[in-house]
Amino acid sequence: MTKAGLIGWLLLLLAACAAPAAEMPAAPPPASAPSQAAPIPSTIPPTPTLPPQSPMVIVGWDDELGSVIRAVDPATGQDVPGRAPVALGADRDAAYAAPLAVAPDGRRLAAFDARGDTCYDFAGGSACGPRSEVLVLLDTTTWQHRTIPLGAFGWVGTPLFDGGGRRLAFSLQTAEGHSLMLLDAATGETVAQTTLNLKPSYVGFGPEGTVVVYGQPETEQPGKTRPGAPRVQLRDGATLAVLWQTTLDGLTSGHWCSDQCDAGHGTLVTEMWWPGVALSADGRTLVILHADEERLTTVDLVARTTASRAVGGRQTRLGRLLTWLLDATAGVAQAKGPMNGLTRQVLLSPDGARLFTIGTRLETEMGENGNYSVTETRLPLQLIDVATGAVVAESKVTGHTLRLSADGRRVFVAEWGARWPVTRVLDAATLAPLAELDGPTVRLAPDATGQLRLVGEQYVNGGTTLSLLDPESLATLAEWRADGQTQWAALR
Repeated sequence: MTKAGLIGWLLLLLAACAAPAAEMPAAPPPASAPSQAAPIPSTIPPTPTLPPQSPMVIVGWDDELGSVIRAVDPATGQDVPGRAPVALGADRDAAYAAPLAVAPDGRRLAAFDARGDTCYDFAGGSACGPRSEVLVLLDTTTWQHRTIPLGAFGWVGTPLFDGGGRRLAFSLQTAEGHSLMLLDAATGETVAQTTLNLKPSYVGFGPEGTVVVYGQPETEQPGKTRPGAPRVQLRDGATLAVLWQTTLDGLTSGHWCSDQCDAGHGTLVTEMWWPGVALSADGRTLVILHADEERLTTVDLVARTTASRAVGGRQTRLGRLLTWLLDATAGVAQAKGPMNGLTRQVLLSPDGARLFTIGTRLETEMGENGNYSVTETRLPLQLIDVATGAVVAESKVTGHTLRLSADGRRVFVAEWGARWPVTRVLDAATLAPLAELDGPTVRLAPDATGQLRLVGEQYVNGGTTLSLLDPESLATLAEWRADGQTQWAALR
């Protein structure tokens, strides 16, 4: 039997066995859930029936000031009276959106300029990110702001506020190396700054005001030689001095050359393995889902211990067939060069007990004449019990981004569809499908009262369509169009 015939037979088999084998029956979409949206027109008028809403913050474009922070009525997109746009100064043609962070209660915003890009040698080519020189710290309640020079231009790692919005932490990569900065969010003064002996890929706030850094040492030839094992560092919240650290030996992570390493860019074969990393809401536990094996490592930042366990169990016969089928029918991606590896994305439930995960696997097949093809496989959504490593639930849904609703009851998985992004909404406890949105990528953003609002973004034809959604029905309450790469001041 040919592979195509075998896949067709499997589809018939899945249809025949799905009802008795599935342990998580799909729930029908709620009556109030919207159907797939029609293609979005080039100009969208504001929704006229929605009353004025509590102000929200966006980062967008102004023809005179350049990139700006704006306070808007989310029902219309119009500026709030008395709150003039705050300039960030980036060019219209900037290739990157401004790195930003918003405090959990929405009272403070940190946004960096993005003046071009900064690049460094990597894997026979280069890796680039936004070049930032200035930080703007904004009090969204008074609309007072401070402009803070960074002292050097560099690539800012994902900035974040602590739970109370009192401190801001971020990493900065420059030509000299990597540094970690901690600022007082009210005054803008530097609390502490330190040089890092590793390249950070995750920064968070740990227990009792500490700062957590996860990363690994770089080699003299980044992307060519394999980096050392990842490390977890617990740093003092006042001085950033290292209080405790551990090396996670046996955890595969990083990007390096594995074959034809003397060949040029696009010919050398590279490995790319990125585990998924998440910190519990209370900052007590760091969870790491391995990329090269089904294994979960947890770091107890209070006891300062680590534990590792296998991931698996409770996968149904249907689940195994679906996983095989997704692997067998994966498309061929046009990569920059031959590459093997897996990238995980993870998200912890609000109580830290369960881990949501999606991922992307890359596999390269080399031909005799030197040609190659890279097969890209999207890994289906899984829900893992952190304490045991057991797979609690799984779905055939795949995607690029993973987010939770404000109450933690629903999970949003987005990926690019035939024309627009498609966001699939699932029950967070069972992964049963609930609804599907065609168009906006869903995010959570606080308004001026601190209430988290469900919002959407869709970049189309040189502009961005911003929307305000009903948190229960997911219906569009308001929708309007902004110029350029505009984004909500949203949580991660």
